[in-house]
Amino acid sequence: MNIYEDINRIKEVMGLIVENEKNNIRSMYGIVNEQTITLPLPISDTFQSYDGDSAHKLTGLETKIDVALKQIYNQGINPKMYDVKLKVVRNGNTFTTTSSLMIDKSDDGKAWTGFASRGSIGYDYVNRADGQIDGSGNADGRSLEEKLKSGADAVEIIPISNSPITINNVQLKQYFVQFTKSLKPSHTSSKPNPPTNNITTLKSSGRDLNSLNANFKKVVSDFINQNGDTIKNYNVKNFTITPNRDSVESSISLIKDKNGYNGFSILFNPKGQPQESKNNALSKNLDSKIIKNGVINFPNEYEYHLIGLHV
Repeated sequence: MNIYEDINRIKEVMGLIVENEKNNIRSMYGIVNEQTITLPLPISDTFQSYDGDSAHKLTGLETKIDVALKQIYNQGINPKMYDVKLKVVRNGNTFTTTSSLMIDKSDDGKAWTGFASRGSIGYDYVNRADGQIDGSGNADGRSLEEKLKSGADAVEIIPISNSPITINNVQLKQYFVQFTKSLKPSHTSSKPNPPTNNITTLKSSGRDLNSLNANFKKVVSDFINQNGDTIKNYNVKNFTITPNRDSVESSISLIKDKNGYNGFSILFNPKGQPQESKNNALSKNLDSKIIKNGVINFPNEYEYHLIGLHV
């Protein structure tokens, strides 16, 4: 056997090793034959780690997602990711991390073939996580959007529903985004799924009630603007506010409704005192409505009013 035959043999063996590794990844979540796939496709990953930084490095989930998105796209289908979930449980120095999301046929006709996640754990986790997104916490000052567009072929970037996820008992905030790529244009032959009544849950947090409302309005506005089609109105299926030790978190579940609202705001006043902010909002916005009200103790008792707006 001469040197050229040796080289060809080495290439053949290396090719088999790479293909076997691909098959191992596919088999981990039920994709063995690239010719068959059933949507929606759940993707999940669970692992243990022994420090906080490793606990939110979602390399396993990202690898599985990348393989699945490539397969779906190569079959002529425009994919999109929905309903991301993240759970981190700490027991002493051991962290158990479980993450998941759903991949389905895109409901907007675009091929969302890129996935990225950024977050922070430990001291000042909320601000540090936010800083990774807007660039204020990055050494080079560049936002996540700038980095993805320059280094990952990203064109349009949107959050995956439920992002960001905040887990206060382990001091973690994690963002999840998906993006289209210039090198993987949308398939024009792949018709989008018709609008469904899927419920989307959005979470926000803040160190005080004012910052909570500001973050809440931005998260909801971004979602409506980026995910709405001809109908950008939504109604509320569920809404909660949860105080924590040094922050407060809101969770709102939205469902498309042509008779709903295209904007939402949370207004607060000390319990029993005049509700000026609520009254001003209602008077300045025609057809606005109080959707839910209640009382929260953070750090003193406040009345809150969730208002649906037409903006």
